[in-house]
Amino acid sequence: MSGGVDSMVLLDLLQNSIFSLSVAHANFQLRSIESDADEDFVKNKCLQKQIPFYGKRFDILTHAKMNKCSVQMSARTLRYNWFYHLGKNLHCDCIVLGHNLNDEIETFFLNLSRGTGLKGLLGIPKKVGPILRPLLPFTREQIMLYARSRNLHWREDSSNKESKYFRNVIRHRVVPVLFKVFPNFYQNFSHTLYHLNQYYSLSEQAVQISRIQITVMKKIDPFLWEINTEVLKRFHPINGYLFRLFSPYGFKNLPDLKRLLQAQPGKQLFSKSYRLVSGKNRWLLRQKRI
Repeated sequence: MSGGVDSMVLLDLLQNSIFSLSVAHANFQLRSIESDADEDFVKNKCLQKQIPFYGKRFDILTHAKMNKCSVQMSARTLRYNWFYHLGKNLHCDCIVLGHNLNDEIETFFLNLSRGTGLKGLLGIPKKVGPILRPLLPFTREQIMLYARSRNLHWREDSSNKESKYFRNVIRHRVVPVLFKVFPNFYQNFSHTLYHLNQYYSLSEQAVQISRIQITVMKKIDPFLWEINTEVLKRFHPINGYLFRLFSPYGFKNLPDLKRLLQAQPGKQLFSKSYRLVSGKNRWLLRQKRI
């Protein structure tokens, strides 16, 4: 719970439900006094409402530097890891987050600009394991209206106005224009996400069937997957199948995979954790020895 309007609305809704609640607040210490004020605000709200409060401070900048990732990615990783750990220790049935439809739209355009492929355009999942996001169908404007109708108080994150973050550029410059040009943009976007998810499910079924068809033998420990490349070569579009079948193992370079399909026995490709070896009408996918 950040203390922002989304999280305060979520708290208000859950308080009036049958759930027994605990609140977790991650302080990333990126805004100095403002970050501490957010933490104090959430803690005091929990004291007023007699809700168990759990807070944790993170050194995001050091973590991002050590892991060579962005501050946003570092914050996400640390936050979710802590949520999972805390939820397990508290024996929680679920972890409820306050993402809304506008967050989905922003994530869609972020992933579109990064070229993440179809999976990156599916939006934020409503449920993944213990994580639930009940506010996803609602726009930020609808959430604000609810908050005002309930006389709720919340904190504003000043960094949400900074244009150095691409998400904020989408939020303040792209989405308002789309909504102005297309008044039904939010509704149409939700419909598009629904259809994209349907198409992805259909394609995933095709990939699962193809995985069975190309498998000669598969072992888990130690990991070994023997693949019939003669069958694999018949799949169309081959690029799509190669990516969906082998990218989970770190093989995302399609030209390299296609060259390996035509290579002499003994040729190999390496990912961070796996190696793919060409044989006669076969590939062997093995986990690297540590």
